[in-house]
Parts: sequence; structure tokens; C-alpha cells
Amino acid sequence: FRRQVTNTFLFARDEYTCQYCGRHRRELRGRQFLTRDHVTPVSQGGNNGWENVVTACSSCNNRKGNHTLARAGMFLRSVPGEPNHVHLVWAVRRVTVTQARWIGMFYGEDALALLTDITSELQIEAEGVWARFQASSQV
Repeated sequence: FRRQVTNTFLFARDEYTCQYCGRHRRELRGRQFLTRDHVTPVSQGGNNGWENVVTACSSCNNRKGNHTLARAGMFLRSVPGEPNHVHLVWAVRRVTVTQARWIGMFYGEDALALLTDITSELQIEAEGVWARFQASSQV
């Protein structure tokens, strides 16, 4: 079973961090935002698979443009690949109190802390999207 690449899953896989400059979503300013970048551009034979897409801030994505990494003089902070399906499922859902208790018991408090951090990140992202939507609809 291969999970389709969506921005939600992609950003979660890359921990909401630009894979070129290393800035986290919280460090982006003004009109900067996270985007999907194709390591090998589609126009040059690249595909939309897990091994060819990374999270990039809008500044780095614009800088790289339609070039290969070598031509753009840029480097990846990690090698892109398909993430574990279980990690993706937990990355996009909230953990209930009962689930948290069982996860802590079976997988340890470190695993629970990781899931809690991921859930918090998604909540922050959702609130930001909603705020931008409300602001744009009032114009």
C-alpha cells in the first residue's frame, strides 16, 4: 500500500522544515510559506513520488526554480523517501486521552511526546490557514 503524496503528509514527513535552508514553518515571515518542490523538475523527467518531492520554503523554491540541485547550487538536508504509513496516520490525527494512555504504555513516553508534538504542529497549521482564509474573505 503506497500512500499518495499530499502536502499535509509531505510537510509532516519533513517536520514542517524547509529541506534546503532548514527554517521551520514558525520562522517564516510575511509572505513566506511552505511549498512542495520537485528535486528533479517535472519538466526534466521528475515525478511526483515520495523520492522526488520535498518541503521547501517559498524563498528556496523560487531560488531553485526549474533547475536541478546542481545547477541551482543547492543541497538537501535529508534524502527524501516514502515515510512509514503509521507515522503518517498519526501525523494527521489527534490523539485521544484513551489512545495516549495506551500509546504511553506500549510504546513509551517518548513516542507519546513525539505524537503530541506532531498533533500540536497540525493544530497550529490549521489555525493559521483558517485565520488567513478569514482575513482574505473580509477584503
